[in-house]
Amino acid sequence: MPRTVVLRHDLPDGSHHYDWLIEPMGSTAAPAGDAAADPDRRELIAWRLPDPPDTTAGTSITADRLPPHRRRYLDYEGPISGNRGRVRRIAQGHAEILTDSLQRFEAQGRMDGRAFRLVATPASAGGESAWQLTVTWG
Repeated sequence: MPRTVVLRHDLPDGSHHYDWLIEPMGSTAAPAGDAAADPDRRELIAWRLPDPPDTTAGTSITADRLPPHRRRYLDYEGPISGNRGRVRRIAQGHAEILTDSLQRFEAQGRMDGRAFRLVATPASAGGESAWQLTVTWG
């Protein structure tokens, strides 16, 4: 099953946010050396959250859908090039994407032993990248 991680991203100005990265279906099945297994391939679905997803259970929060992130962030912790801060993994698990369209995103899986379901829809305000995310834990 594809992987998912939550990274705490500490910025140089002292602020921080959380990046929730979800690997798309099919990318883990790539044989060694295949382009899909390339750690620099930008294919991870990425959300920028103000708080970790386990603290927002059952509530709707506004998050930004980011451009695809590199696969290396599934395993990487440390400084980010270009003086963009540091990342540290705070949670990891597996996820299955159920829907990924312009109007809805749904995924389910397990993170650190807990089942979750993520449902996201575009926010009515907040710009093109703003989505409303609801995470339920079971």
